[in-house]
Amino acid sequence: MKFFHLICLMAGFALMGCNDGNVDLDNFGDQTLEVKIDELAYKMPPKSYKRIDLAPGSIHTIVVTDESGEVIKDQNFKVDKGGLLNVGGSRYVIWTELYGDESLREKHLKEVPLEVDNMIYHGDFEEVDPELIYLESRWDLGLDESFPTQVMDLQFQKEKWMTKRKLYRVADLVEEYQSQIQSN
Repeated sequence: MKFFHLICLMAGFALMGCNDGNVDLDNFGDQTLEVKIDELAYKMPPKSYKRIDLAPGSIHTIVVTDESGEVIKDQNFKVDKGGLLNVGGSRYVIWTELYGDESLREKHLKEVPLEVDNMIYHGDFEEVDPELIYLESRWDLGLDESFPTQVMDLQFQKEKWMTKRKLYRVADLVEEYQSQIQSN
């Protein structure tokens, strides 16, 4: 019986270790930031990313200061399930892609041009307000995930489709877009 309890305890610790967080803390800016969330402090160098765990359904407080100690942001936010903390005030875009019958693309996607550095990109893009400190997830794939190359169940079926939404930093979106153009 003790062996069984030991196995259960070890399994519980293993599951707790697998929890990699529900909120992406992202500083895609050019300076190191000190981020305090509910009394926990994180030093975020430029272009750094960290996944943290915040209690869903709770109000959290965030204070962001720059290298000189000046407060950049000081506000409360509520986490429903999880999302993104944009501590660097960066520009993000949610890109929606259609899988399956390409003839349904116009019907199911709202393709609008996106301008980045005087270049126009075409696709179903939703820009995220860079002033928002917290954005509740409304995407399927986060910053550290990639679009699937194909969805086997839909590959050769007429009038079958699904969409996937991915969150991108604007610089990463431009790189991915250029990569897709070059591979086609």
